[in-house]
Amino acid sequence: AGHAPIPTPVFSHLRSPGKAEPMLLLCWRSKVDPSERFWAHLRSLPLPEIEGLYRWLLPWAAARGWQVADITAYRPEERHRLGQLAGSQQLHLMAPNLSSLADTAHQVARARLVITVDTALIHLAHALEAPRWLLLHRHPDPRWRERLLQDGSSDREGLRVLQQTIQGQWQEPLRQLQAHLAQLEA
Repeated sequence: AGHAPIPTPVFSHLRSPGKAEPMLLLCWRSKVDPSERFWAHLRSLPLPEIEGLYRWLLPWAAARGWQVADITAYRPEERHRLGQLAGSQQLHLMAPNLSSLADTAHQVARARLVITVDTALIHLAHALEAPRWLLLHRHPDPRWRERLLQDGSSDREGLRVLQQTIQGQWQEPLRQLQAHLAQLEA
């Protein structure tokens, strides 16, 4: 008849009360599901957009003492290109070090803010009560549209949604992202 209650939050033991440095945890690409390659492509930022964002973000983070951890699964040549950016010593490309959901959860728990295009990461951050920002493409899964965007609100339960206004164009959500980050304190 009844189900055992789920502790709230489920992952509360992972939240650390004292954090050495504020950390941004970032993911710019969705995992490619072979049956849904088209959707993963729509949800993911192209490398030139990521590079452009990091040209602004890395100096911003350095000036505030923030760590920048990116868990995006990049190809070796992409990792090399990102390593060539000025300030790349501030950028920690972590995907090769994450082998399980528990590894990812540990990084989410350490984060002051999670910014991603990956909705699975948003759900994990929600479970860990981490502040989270979602960059959402123009035509999201109807469940996101119904749940998050029906009342016009971009902030719900610690979630900020920055959505494309033109399909395939990330400039506006990235501009909004920069404006919101510029308002954050260290």
